[in-house]
Amino acid sequence: MSEVQKKSRIKRRQDAISALGGKCTVCNVDDWRVLEFDHIQPIQWCTNNLTKRNGQHNTNTVNQMVKDKLDPTTIYQLLCANHHKIKTIENQDFISKGVRQCNL
Repeated sequence: MSEVQKKSRIKRRQDAISALGGKCTVCNVDDWRVLEFDHIQPIQWCTNNLTKRNGQHNTNTVNQMVKDKLDPTTIYQLLCANHHKIKTIENQDFISKGVRQCNL
C-alpha cells in the first residue's frame, strides 16, 4: 500500500469517527487508533446456514450515510476496543444462534 493510500484510509476513518462523535460512548477515550464502530442494535447475517449476529462494516458506510444526509448515530456508535469487546461478550454476539434457514 502506498503512502498516499495509507493517508487516504486514515482520513476516511477519522472522518467517520468524527461523524460519530469522536470518542467512546462509555469512557470518552478519543484516541482514533483504539476506537471501533459498533452496531447499536445487533444485526443478523447468515453463513453456512447459521444465523449469526453482527456483520462486517467499514468506514465507507458511515461516510456514505453522512454524504446522503443520514445520521449514522442511529445505527452505529463508537466504542473503545475494551468496551466493544465487553459489549460483544455480554451480548454473546459471537455465538451462532443455531442451525436454521437463513430467511432474515
